[in-house]
Amino acid sequence: MPYLNADDLSGGDFIALVREGTWPEEALMMGFTPANFKFERFSFDEKFLERTDQGRIFFPDGELRWRRTGGQNRVVYLGNVPMFSSLADYSDEMEGLEAETEQLLLWGIRTDTENEWVEQHVPHRFAYPIFTSEFSRGRAALTVEKWIDRCGLPRFSRYCSIEEIDPAEKEVNDATG
Repeated sequence: MPYLNADDLSGGDFIALVREGTWPEEALMMGFTPANFKFERFSFDEKFLERTDQGRIFFPDGELRWRRTGGQNRVVYLGNVPMFSSLADYSDEMEGLEAETEQLLLWGIRTDTENEWVEQHVPHRFAYPIFTSEFSRGRAALTVEKWIDRCGLPRFSRYCSIEEIDPAEKEVNDATG
C-alpha cells in the first residue's frame, strides 16, 4: 500500500521539510511563484521555495506537492517509499484503490535534437528537464499515476517522471487539445 501523508505547515517548517528530504538524483521540481516558474532537476533553492505559491517535487517512487493557503503551506506526500514521518499519516485512505499509469503529452514539439520544445498554436518555447535526445521531432510526456476507486473515479494522482517519446506514438493523452 502506498504512503499518503499531509499537513499544513508554516513557511519555515515547509522549507525545513524540503531541506531534510532524501531526494533521489532523478527528482524533478515544478514550482510556481507569482512572477516565475521552474521545471527542472531538483536542487534545494530556499529563496525560490519561499516564494512559491504551489509546486511539486517528484520522482518515480513519490511526489511531494504543496499549495499556499493563507499563511500556511498545505503539503501532501504520496509515494511508494516512506519519506516524511513528521507529516500526518493518511495512508488508510488508499485502501481499496487501484493504481493506473498514463502518459500525458506536454506542450511543444522538439525543434530538432536540442532541449528546446516549441508550441506552435501560441508560440512559446519550453526547456523541459529531459536529458536524452533520441527523436528529432519528439514529444515530451509526463508519466502520471492515478489512484482509482471502485466506481472508476480518480481519488489521488501524482507525477512520476518525464520522458522523450517518439512523435509517432499514439498511446498517450494529448494535453495540447
